[in-house]
Amino acid sequence: AHNSSDVVILGGLVGYIDDTCAHNPFDFLYQLHEAGAWDTLDAVAFHPYWGSNQPETILPRGPEHNPASGVCYPNSEVQYKLVEEIQALHALINDLSPKPIWITEIGWSKSSLAEWAGYRGTEPDQVQADYLVRSYVPLLAEPGVETVMWYTQVDDPGDPSGEFRLNALGRQ
Repeated sequence: AHNSSDVVILGGLVGYIDDTCAHNPFDFLYQLHEAGAWDTLDAVAFHPYWGSNQPETILPRGPEHNPASGVCYPNSEVQYKLVEEIQALHALINDLSPKPIWITEIGWSKSSLAEWAGYRGTEPDQVQADYLVRSYVPLLAEPGVETVMWYTQVDDPGDPSGEFRLNALGRQ
């Protein structure tokens, strides 16, 4: 209300969820909408960390949430590739009332990529750079995704080799 040009971004929801509905980001967004708080925000921030896995890996992401009914099914697990999870998030947000998605944290620490780098005969920096391209390009191509911010999660910012600390690319 103070400044209509301010952008209010919902605090970053974590994509990785456990086997309960209590921590399901899709269920949280639905409940936020039902509580009447949806119109108080301008964008939804999301953190779809993928562990040390490639962005194209299909991972279990917790209980299924039915956006039509608002019901979360704790005994029914969904699995997504990175881009598929964002597509599901976008579909829910559009059902509630469209808002842009800001991916405010995504990344792979170089230490978690050492094994992949060894298989490829390269350095973790190269694997990290590959994952950056293989995640940023398709994510920014998705309708609804306005911004993607790279975050290395656990790399030491005092380490000069930890070059990718926080960088944003977007449509703006």
